[in-house]
Amino acid sequence: MGIVTTMDNLIELKINFGDILSIVIALLALRYTIHSTRDNQRKSVLPFLKLESIPSPLRIKEGKIEDDTTDYKVIVKKNRKLYGVKKWGEEERKIIENEQEISTGFKVMGPHNFPKTIKLKNIGKNSALSFTFELGKNNPYPKDIAVNQEKIISFLLEDQNATFNLNVKFKDIYGNEYKEKIEFYKGRLYLYSELKKVKFSKTRAYMIKQKSRLRIRNQERNKDNENDAS
Repeated sequence: MGIVTTMDNLIELKINFGDILSIVIALLALRYTIHSTRDNQRKSVLPFLKLESIPSPLRIKEGKIEDDTTDYKVIVKKNRKLYGVKKWGEEERKIIENEQEISTGFKVMGPHNFPKTIKLKNIGKNSALSFTFELGKNNPYPKDIAVNQEKIISFLLEDQNATFNLNVKFKDIYGNEYKEKIEFYKGRLYLYSELKKVKFSKTRAYMIKQKSRLRIRNQERNKDNENDAS
């Protein structure tokens, strides 16, 4: 009887293990199908940015800068730090006109140092949303770039032979975030462009939103406590 009972238990265990294995395989297949469907859905709306170097639209007339074409203006300092401006100003004019002081109160103008300008075009399958640069606190205001829409970006280099990278970020219509790198080598645009999906962007955005809501609730709670105390 003991041997028969043991055999029955082994057969039952084998059957149960087979059932569990089948369930695991089915779950893995389901997970793969969901992931594949989502990935195909993401690729069906994927924005992609084409870069092209163009002549600078900026002109200086009577000591003033004229530029009604550039959508984004970026200053590249000699230390390779970048920052965005909404409007070219007096400091930028000095860089463009290559203004140099050779003696007290005496200034000369060298050859004009016009910005390096590129045309960026969305040749992807849907809009690039919340397009912006990674420039710390001095980011230009985010914009959306529709399919076949173009944006003009001008880079004013303090060092005309500067080598630097500029990362741009944008999202697709499903909220997936992407990063693309614009590279300049010795003042010249490096046309190769690599698009990368930012991992866990949705999770991070959700956490940031929840932290912001929690901070607001804490501020309101502290304010109520202060009012009760008074």
